[in-house]
Amino acid sequence: MNNLHIGPDAGARFLLQSLKNHQGKGKISGTDTHVMEGVFFSLDPDAKITGTYTTRPDEMVSFRLRPEKSTPRWQALRLNLGTLDLSHSMVLGLAIKSRAPVSTTTRVCLRAGLNGEFVDTTMPKTLVSFADSSVHLDALELDKAPGLPRQPDWLDLIFFFRNAEVAMDLQDIRLFVL
Repeated sequence: MNNLHIGPDAGARFLLQSLKNHQGKGKISGTDTHVMEGVFFSLDPDAKITGTYTTRPDEMVSFRLRPEKSTPRWQALRLNLGTLDLSHSMVLGLAIKSRAPVSTTTRVCLRAGLNGEFVDTTMPKTLVSFADSSVHLDALELDKAPGLPRQPDWLDLIFFFRNAEVAMDLQDIRLFVL
């Protein structure tokens, strides 16, 4: 697939479009489970988390995570957005369409790498997924996020799920930079 997107968020939008068009399935286990290039589940190895995922066109990713041994310190889905120049931007926002069998809360975070270190910046709102599909809108005013580098070496979008069993469909994820 060729990247025809333009603008500071072109690489990020290309990754999201690629995920939306990807078809695959697999088992989730270990520390990292790769879904496709730039997209993977990151799991607490002590919790012995297992599960499954499915990606299909127009649905992005459906998954089930099940801690087998202990309460996980973290279980997350990471999307590598590449380099994203935010130096001339005012807002970074997300629109996320999701569904879950039971109401489920998720913290969404930007992890920015710079000079061999990283900083996490949590989006202002908590994503809540319901039994019926719903859309979550969130925007980060960059002036109010002084710890977020404006020209990071890399930037990940991370969904930190609750520390229990989780089943969810992330049906669509859109990112915008203004």
